[in-house]
Amino acid sequence: ELLSLDDVRLVASDEIEEDQGKGKEREPQKLSKSLPGESVSESHILSPKLGGQKPKRLPSPRSLSNKNAHAGSLILRSPGIRSYSRVGRPVSPACSPNPSRTQSLDEDSIILPSENHRLPLHSQSPVVTRFADSISVPHIGFSVDLQTKRRMRKLLCSLEEMEDRLVHDYDQLPGLREMFEKELQEFAQAYFNYLCTANDKIMWNSIKPIPQDLLLSSLPSSSFDEEKFALSKSVILRLNGGKHSSLSTVAPECTLEIRKGLTFLDMAVKQASYLAQKYDEPVDLAFLNSFLTHEETLKILKDYDYHENVDINVFTQSRFPLLTKDTHQLMPENFVGSPDKWYPPGTGDVLATLLSCGMLREWIKQGKDIIFISNVDNLGATYNPTVAKYMLDHNIDYISEVTPYTPGDSHRSFITQYMGTPKVVPGRQVPSDKREAFLKQNHPVYTGNCWINLHALLKVMEGGNLKNLDVYAKTASYQGKKCIQFERKLASAIPLFAKSAVLVSPRSRFVPVRSANDLFLAQSNLYTVNEQEGTVELNSQRPYDSLPLIRLGENFQKHADYKARFEGIPSILELDRLTLGGDVRFGSNVTLGGSVIVLAKDGGSITIPSGTVLENKIVNGCLNVLQH
Repeated sequence: ELLSLDDVRLVASDEIEEDQGKGKEREPQKLSKSLPGESVSESHILSPKLGGQKPKRLPSPRSLSNKNAHAGSLILRSPGIRSYSRVGRPVSPACSPNPSRTQSLDEDSIILPSENHRLPLHSQSPVVTRFADSISVPHIGFSVDLQTKRRMRKLLCSLEEMEDRLVHDYDQLPGLREMFEKELQEFAQAYFNYLCTANDKIMWNSIKPIPQDLLLSSLPSSSFDEEKFALSKSVILRLNGGKHSSLSTVAPECTLEIRKGLTFLDMAVKQASYLAQKYDEPVDLAFLNSFLTHEETLKILKDYDYHENVDINVFTQSRFPLLTKDTHQLMPENFVGSPDKWYPPGTGDVLATLLSCGMLREWIKQGKDIIFISNVDNLGATYNPTVAKYMLDHNIDYISEVTPYTPGDSHRSFITQYMGTPKVVPGRQVPSDKREAFLKQNHPVYTGNCWINLHALLKVMEGGNLKNLDVYAKTASYQGKKCIQFERKLASAIPLFAKSAVLVSPRSRFVPVRSANDLFLAQSNLYTVNEQEGTVELNSQRPYDSLPLIRLGENFQKHADYKARFEGIPSILELDRLTLGGDVRFGSNVTLGGSVIVLAKDGGSITIPSGTVLENKIVNGCLNVLQH
């Protein structure tokens, strides 16, 4: 058994092991601070003399009111739209903290508590911190070296110090502390998983294609009444946590205009309104925002005119602090302020957020069984009642949608089979010397569309299995410093469910807009937009199904520069390949076909005049056409 962190809060320095070697016994340092409205009480200090005895029970910290969200959230009381803080709704018992447990502590251990695992430190002084409570070893039997233990202890103590500043300086913000503890516990777990697996090398020869028995190539058709019933049992969730950093936009990605004034957010709401009208059935639509997108999304949604049978819920995911790459120091000094030192931790965070905000149990209470999760910037990610019906009929817990690989997908994520387990492999992580062999295996592309049984998800959450999600670390830059960001991908949850499958979907269900290349395709006549249904389809006039390969140079990557270089998006119905480099600009009504390459020389520029037709052409050098 392990000691609950509501019972005792202790920290110790990194020199404990060194002091032991010198025959010294260092007194553990006490870290205690009263909360607003409470009197200061003495904390019990554990020492080796306690042995296996249980310490005296300490009073649990006073729960702060969470009637309002934190400073970055806005509670909107407009009819039809509800906003939830990361802490959850005050009316939901699901958001209440678990009752603390009185547990015993063995000596000679540092406890990074979990239900089943103890991490021996060979130290005379047990060390426990508040943010260690939910941390567990990623895999049973995992060995943890001394450097990992020291780094983990250092981080946990830093989180303690940050919490002290929070309680001291921001106790007037109700609910902030609860949110802080939940988010930082998740961050500590992700960091620990990263430390335990940082030196692991992927054996690329062990990566195999997904076995056929796990793939669903097609689904049986369904009747209108069956689809209506499936919709009544479903929830639609759109992930809306990011800004288009690749396009250097300041506004949330959901506000990016795709066609005729329509944004991603417009199309998501139109899809829900169309479903409510078509099936005459209430539709539950939810948006998972981040601190980057929450307020602006709410401001837009409250002015929307949508079908009366659409019920919109809005809530926020957690945020993680940046960590310096070399010293693993926390970049932010405080939980409030400095938003550029924090980031949303990826799509995998949605599962923990659904539980912590109370919506998971609330939807189950309302009789919902299936949740469809997709990225808001995937124009092809529409709700398909046939998938929901199949899951209900066959008791499927989890379905992840994939689509066949095309040459333009080399930078996307793939679902593979690794060591007998489905695994998401980002294309950018494949070494250059392994890339050709990897791509030849034609692994399906992960679309980001997931279908999950809510009851199965609750079971996984209550079992604590989400702590085993893969953690993907990537390098970021902040004010010239290299930092680490941790991300958890939703598709990594496949092995956590007893009955899961991978559905091979047509390309029409995967129309992501993550870069200037994607935006060019989405805004072109390659796709037609159904404004009433809020959907896009591949233009029937295109002579073949494959998509053209688009490569836009650096001058097109910022959204403002991209817009300035096109008076109108060219017609590309018969285009196979397009490469643009340098200072290139287009007039209106330009038509491109076959393979087209336009490269402007350094210091020069090329302007393609309005009405030009280029087919299988290479344009190189300088070309400026003056209007007269």
